Amino acid sequence: MEQNREYMDRIEQLLKKQSNLILLQSVLIAILALGGIALVVMVGRLLPDLQVLMTQMESTLTDMEQITAQLAEADLKGMVDNVDQLVNSSQSAVEQAMEKLNGLDLDTLNKAIKDLASVIEPLAKFFNVFH
Repeated sequence: MEQNREYMDRIEQLLKKQSNLILLQSVLIAILALGGIALVVMVGRLLPDLQVLMTQMESTLTDMEQITAQLAEADLKGMVDNVDQLVNSSQSAVEQAMEKLNGLDLDTLNKAIKDLASVIEPLAKFFNVFH
């Protein structure tokens, strides 16, 4: 009989332990359920924003594809060659202008301007008399 009592005590301890584990399991399930509900609510609130973001990303990707296609079609080497030719022709024109400026005899030009001024000054005075 005493052995039965030991078995009964042991069974009672195991049942208490099992009851505590079931209670813990119930609490954890309730927490998970609340977390799931919170997650569903958050996703529900974010869904319109995500849809807008997806639309913007789709538009951006389309634009990037078009730009990539245009760049692939562009003759970049030809553009660089054209710019190079433009720079070379501009450099040549600047060199020619500098050669012409260097070829001017500034002393003679200054003397001619002074001579012209000395001739025009008396004429200007003469015509100012009639005014």
